[in-house]
Amino acid sequence: MGRRAWLVALAGAAMLAGCQAGAGAPTVVSSASPSASPSFACPIVEGQEPPEGCVPYDPQLMMDVNERYRDHMPIGAEAFAPAQAAADAVRPVLEDLRADGAYPPDAVRAILEGAGLQEVAVSDGPAIVYFDSTGPAGGCVFGWVNEDEVEVEVAGPIMDGACVAAVGH
Repeated sequence: MGRRAWLVALAGAAMLAGCQAGAGAPTVVSSASPSASPSFACPIVEGQEPPEGCVPYDPQLMMDVNERYRDHMPIGAEAFAPAQAAADAVRPVLEDLRADGAYPPDAVRAILEGAGLQEVAVSDGPAIVYFDSTGPAGGCVFGWVNEDEVEVEVAGPIMDGACVAAVGH
């Protein structure tokens, strides 16, 4: 059932339930007093008691947890060793490319693929080329090339399954 059909059916059921109660019949909700259960969130402030009805939270902890998707998962030696070997092989070639003063994305891609890296993704920005790839037996090899340096790292995928976080995250 589509969303629209579902909403129409729900509205119809609600109207029928109202008709069965009889016209003008009062609706009894509850005679109990309102509950004192928490109804809003508020940050923990050291030295202050939270107001009544507040669900306290630690803002820094929430920010840290929100960034966990960027954390790299561990990888086993069987994936790490071949990925590290590939990283060690591409680093000096990328360094030579950088030293020549040009590091076009197509050349970076060719170097990575030539070292046996898979699923190679290359993107460039102003004066920098970013790359990420999957190692020969798993894991991730990623980094960048710019006029000042070459960075090549090996790690497991990040928590959302990719090798690096998407741009804008």
